[in-house]
Amino acid sequence: MAAEATLAHENSSSNPWGGGKSPYGISWGKIMMWFFLVSDAFTFSSLIIAYGSYRHRLTQIWPTANDVFTHFPFVHGHVPLAYVGCNKGIPLIVINYKFNSE
Repeated sequence: MAAEATLAHENSSSNPWGGGKSPYGISWGKIMMWFFLVSDAFTFSSLIIAYGSYRHRLTQIWPTANDVFTHFPFVHGHVPLAYVGCNKGIPLIVINYKFNSE
């Protein structure tokens, strides 16, 4: 019985699945990173699916898309391109300041 146990232990140490080392040479940190990425993808995809299903089911309480971006702060009237200008202009100003300040 003891000889069989010793033989089994010797055979399992040569087997990559016997323990003590990673079977494919992957580090523990890399495996944990992939677990995090997969769990993060499942979490956010479930949140997006839940949001879409509620938005589709409760259409009477959600605002229509035409009414969402009709007002710009401190500007009267319909100025939809002001959002695009602010979102594109501010980073350009910051980059320009960075290159000109050196």
